[in-house]
Amino acid sequence: MRTGKVISIGILSMMLLGVMVPVKTVADHSSEVRESVKLIEEDELDSDQLIDDEVKLHDGADLINQASEDSIESVAPYYDFVDQNTGIGYSSGGYVSAEDSGMSMTYMSSYKITSFTPGKVTDINLPTYANAMALADIDEMVFANKGITSVSGGSLMRRYRRAIFMNNEITSVQILGANVLRIESDAFSGNQIKNLSFGKTLDSIDINAFRNQKFSKEFSPSETISLQSLFSDNQVVQTAMSTGGGNSAIAVSNISSSHVTYNASTGIFTRGSRREPFTFNFALTTIIDGNRINYSGVYSVDYDMDETAFEIKKHYIEIPQYTNLDLYENISFVTDKYGNVVDKHEHVYLSSDEVDTSRPGSWDIRYYYENLVRDVVVNVLAVYDLSFETNGGSEILPQQAVVNSHWAKPAPPTKANFQFDGWYIDRECTEPFDFSQPATESRTIYAKWLENYTVNIPMRISLNSQTEVAISGINRGNEDLSVRINKNETSISDDNQLILKHKSDSSIESLSQLSWNGSTSDPDSPVLFIPSGNGVVQEAGVISLKEPKQIQAGSYEGRIVFKISYE
Repeated sequence: MRTGKVISIGILSMMLLGVMVPVKTVADHSSEVRESVKLIEEDELDSDQLIDDEVKLHDGADLINQASEDSIESVAPYYDFVDQNTGIGYSSGGYVSAEDSGMSMTYMSSYKITSFTPGKVTDINLPTYANAMALADIDEMVFANKGITSVSGGSLMRRYRRAIFMNNEITSVQILGANVLRIESDAFSGNQIKNLSFGKTLDSIDINAFRNQKFSKEFSPSETISLQSLFSDNQVVQTAMSTGGGNSAIAVSNISSSHVTYNASTGIFTRGSRREPFTFNFALTTIIDGNRINYSGVYSVDYDMDETAFEIKKHYIEIPQYTNLDLYENISFVTDKYGNVVDKHEHVYLSSDEVDTSRPGSWDIRYYYENLVRDVVVNVLAVYDLSFETNGGSEILPQQAVVNSHWAKPAPPTKANFQFDGWYIDRECTEPFDFSQPATESRTIYAKWLENYTVNIPMRISLNSQTEVAISGINRGNEDLSVRINKNETSISDDNQLILKHKSDSSIESLSQLSWNGSTSDPDSPVLFIPSGNGVVQEAGVISLKEPKQIQAGSYEGRIVFKISYE
């Protein structure tokens, strides 16, 4: 059996090398030596096994001596390897300086993590040993932006360097190693950390180590949103609320929506009439396992609903040619997933935003909103012009009619002393225009007129065969129509006899008694009188001529001039 004197010899051996290391420190660096000392004290190891342990101790002393002669930076790692199961890359010779380690020596036979290939694991459990050597260090930012969800282990590590686990999806961190002393700036920033364990009080935790945490949650429209509901599963926040005065322990700021208000005393968010997702900043300070933690981030709140709606008025639009068309006017309403009405011009897109209405044709239009699609057919119909030539009458404005529709029959035009007699397709007014026929082309139609007052008088009669002059008239106007003998222009005697003169000798005359309306005594009375009436009034009159007196052989001629008036 060996005694305690053997341990003293080991101490003297290392002192001769000029490095002062207490037994406790050596035991911290080598679990094998630590276990050996324990077993010796308990009288359970034989002398041969202890000799092997002493040899290992001397080997370590040689490496320590080398490190004392060279700077830490000048000693390059001498062996690298990658754990194929985890994707973690290790380099041997990882050093922790004495001032950082909290010990009076530097690890020599140790590894540090220098790389990580994502895709193998998302839960990082840092080993205590790698290839039977201690895991002592991790390079900065090795695990940053790698999709990691949790971190634990690493009991022999002294510190978590700057940004090593920044911008991941870490929800849980367990730092339970008895040797961990420091957590540097942004080591765990930009994650989703809800649970933290340290196991002891650390020397220092940087104020930015746990900033920019990112959380999100969906609520139903009727559900109350409060700090308690948002952070119910967050151990860090719950610890602060239980020890720091409830809602007041959490500072809420920068609410992104103007439709949301926050009551700091109740911790409740109140929504207005408009539903929309919102974010807010939160910050707190709490104590976990004796460590002061500054914890902050951004919370995104959304609603678990889908009320997206998009309705249009018509799937088939038929418009006349030349019509101004706004395709957005065909949209009935558009709402987002929260039921809020949105600007259709800003959020709805069209496959084609123009329809050429200058010509007949058909266009297929597609409306897009979110994942909704609506199809519409726009049919542009030909438009024809109808012009009116009134031939001196009042103006009639032109019309337009869609193909196969009908023209509107306008009110009749007017013309002084004329009666309108319809519309015709030719200038000569021989073929009437039919308004009941559909429009198939553009065209001009013409007005036909009839005089209001019409009198028919024969140009010539022969007394050899006729003894009467028949006169007829039509009154279409609003005044009385009368026909009289113009005595100033007619060869007539005072007693109402027509003077007939011999064609060969004008000095030879003959007389023929005239009479009308059964009278010969009143030559000023009208031969024909047609009073005004409703519509068309037609009348006739007759002038009778008696056989001439004192007639001599030969040809005679007489002239009757009539005076026509309407008043």
